[in-house]
Amino acid sequence: MTYFNKKNPWFWAFIALFLLNISAIGTMIYTIDKIHSNYDFPPPPPSHIEKKMPARMGRIMEKEMGYTKEQMKTLRTIRIEHLKNMRAYKNKLRELQMNLFDEISSQQPDEQKTKILKEELLKTHALMIDESNIFYNKVKENSNEEQMKKMNKFYKRMLFHHQMPPMHNRKLNK
Repeated sequence: MTYFNKKNPWFWAFIALFLLNISAIGTMIYTIDKIHSNYDFPPPPPSHIEKKMPARMGRIMEKEMGYTKEQMKTLRTIRIEHLKNMRAYKNKLRELQMNLFDEISSQQPDEQKTKILKEELLKTHALMIDESNIFYNKVKENSNEEQMKKMNKFYKRMLFHHQMPPMHNRKLNK
């Protein structure tokens, strides 16, 4: 017992800090391992989210683009189908991307499997573009010429996520 009484208080402070650091490092390693060991994709959002077009979007389309209640009902139906299809394609893309990453990060990647996965990714992207075109054509069928002019302007702003450049706006107004 006299051995412990003779030690300097700095010695005990060092021991306490040493133990604290070891527990902190252990906690960090455990947390990082827990986070990175499970890279499953989050489940898709509940289906009730797709049932209704966001209120803001609905107001924009009704007021600014002049859609009637019946047209809005048809657009909602078209949109629900489109979102369901796009979600399926996005899930397939994620799966293919993960498979491709797993393959190229392996010790000896199989070039043939890599090539097949890249082709599948390209096909899925093409299917997504086709789905977008189908959706746009259905919207076109449900809209008159004036509504489509306004819709095109709206979609172009959404695509670029900002106001159109001045030269581009002049071309649209003609």
